[in-house]
Amino acid sequence: MSTYDGFLNFCKPIGWTSHDAVAFVRRRLGQRRVGHAGTLDPLAGGVLPLCLGRATRLAERVAAGSKVYAADLVLGVTTDTCDAEGRVLAVRDPSAIGLDALVRALAGLVGPLAQVPPAFSAVKLAGQPAYRRARRGEALQLAPRPVTVYGIALLAWAPPRLSIALRCSKGTYVRALARDLGEALGCGAYLAALARLQVGCFTLADAITPEALERAAAAGHLEAVLLPPDEGCLDLPAIVLDPQEVRYFVHGRAIPARQAAAPAARAYAHDGRFLGLVRGMGTQWQPMLALASDDEATS
Repeated sequence: MSTYDGFLNFCKPIGWTSHDAVAFVRRRLGQRRVGHAGTLDPLAGGVLPLCLGRATRLAERVAAGSKVYAADLVLGVTTDTCDAEGRVLAVRDPSAIGLDALVRALAGLVGPLAQVPPAFSAVKLAGQPAYRRARRGEALQLAPRPVTVYGIALLAWAPPRLSIALRCSKGTYVRALARDLGEALGCGAYLAALARLQVGCFTLADAITPEALERAAAAGHLEAVLLPPDEGCLDLPAIVLDPQEVRYFVHGRAIPARQAAAPAARAYAHDGRFLGLVRGMGTQWQPMLALASDDEATS
């Protein structure tokens, strides 16, 4: 049985959980070691980077990248989940909200924010996901968390519905942005639809659907749709190590830098093999994430 190492830029369908996507790919590839780089709610569709084999070690780094979303919001209704699937808590007339007020309120959501996650979220509270306690009817008070919204563009405004595109940091809940927009406007709001367009370097334009993955698997062309492990860190500079330095790397030893070391870099062997990541420590490179094994160091 083949073992794959790398990334799959997966297009998660609406209605699937992130775990559903992982389970689907595990079955199609016949491989257990599959994980995702950043949860995507069932209500949302779009980019869900999946990590295969050794690339799972890079999952946190990919998940930490900025995200781009397209979202539809509806003014005038507040729900307990902050989205269309929740129980309606309040209905207010949003007809007095004009375009100028809407644009100002959206601008107020841009920048560093202390965002309170939705009660129905996977945030841990006393060791338990908040959504489990919320489902039991418990009144929750979640602590605000620092997030950053880098920009919001208003794409369409057909009262009471609006469409936006935004780029934000890891950990940002678009449902919570809808809730906060409604509070700023004094009429309430909820998230009606959400698509994730980008996670770091992974874009929706290049993502593969479940149907396309099945066709590739049936035709024996899985390698053609998989991305190499270094795809998740191409933003870093690259260094090439000689055979002795490769041995140092896999044993966790520092490697002299030929010039001032950058904060981090990708490390490769002379034959092009991706070895992992190094951290710059003055005039040395310190291994910080190894994908190559000791046996491979001498191959």
